[in-house]
Amino acid sequence: MIETFTDAYRKTKDIIKEQTFEAEWDKFLKNEVKDLLGDDGPNCAKASSLNKLHTDIQHPEGVKQTSRTVEADAILDAARQGEAVKLQDRAAALKTLRHLYFQSSRGAQSIWVCSLPKDYAQWPYDELRGMSAVHLKTRLAQTDEIFTSGNMKKMSVGAQDALKWCQKVLISLASAKGKDKKSRDMVSRWFADENVDEIALDSLIEKLTAGFKKIQDVCNSNQLIFSDDIVDRSTQPNLWKTTYALVRDEKLNVIYIEKVLLGRSGTKLEWAITIVHELSHREVKTKDHFYSESGLKPNAVSFPSDKAIENADNWGFYAANVNGELTKGKITTVLKEP
Repeated sequence: MIETFTDAYRKTKDIIKEQTFEAEWDKFLKNEVKDLLGDDGPNCAKASSLNKLHTDIQHPEGVKQTSRTVEADAILDAARQGEAVKLQDRAAALKTLRHLYFQSSRGAQSIWVCSLPKDYAQWPYDELRGMSAVHLKTRLAQTDEIFTSGNMKKMSVGAQDALKWCQKVLISLASAKGKDKKSRDMVSRWFADENVDEIALDSLIEKLTAGFKKIQDVCNSNQLIFSDDIVDRSTQPNLWKTTYALVRDEKLNVIYIEKVLLGRSGTKLEWAITIVHELSHREVKTKDHFYSESGLKPNAVSFPSDKAIENADNWGFYAANVNGELTKGKITTVLKEP
């Protein structure tokens, strides 16, 4: 069973390499799309080949107007529906790429989005497994995606904001290391309980500096991927509906976006905080001891410093505070003892 984007990506890469598609498609996939699918993630220099794939599926030659049926037929034709062996895998590879997007590029940062059909309950390889050509066509015709264009724009903006936040945080931490009182007080606000002395505070600053450098590197990479969490969406719908996002232990840099961020409550501020929060999980191995709703104020009794420095929400809200993105009211609300 495919459980992660990385699993689906690797299988797609293998299918493109090993399977034979319709002649023109096979040439295109092996000469151009193969280079898009790099070992460490999608290659932004080859993003034009992904755009061409989308166009060729949605607007195949000789068809004046696209439709869901047109797309399904185009995929089946490209996958050589007359050859039953491995047909489902070839169709799934094309379907996976059909719902992968090169969202934006700014400087060294490139954002990719995987937005699968709402009606799918599994990754395409599992969704299409064992189906006849007739049933395949029905499932391939599902094109209504989980993310809207507005959602995808927020992903791009949120990643840009998170990168800017990390850059400013690292400047602030350098000042804190140089004994600047305002910067040290900011670190203390979010990570130090009443027993933390200056030496212990220096240690916190070192940990934060190392961690935010790692988060900044991921934010500034050309392979940051936002994906539908299709497995939890279908198997744990209540969890999916009440969660912002999550990361998994996998090779590629993937953030899975859950229901809360996709609704009206997913504000610009929440997107950036969530991205820092999730990447702290991935890069620093932070935990979720407490969320902002419970209170994030470090204290020796219920939330000592060694727990605060491990807590992902403290990293996210600290970054927001350093960047002047929190109102006094928000700070008061969040900085209560859990």
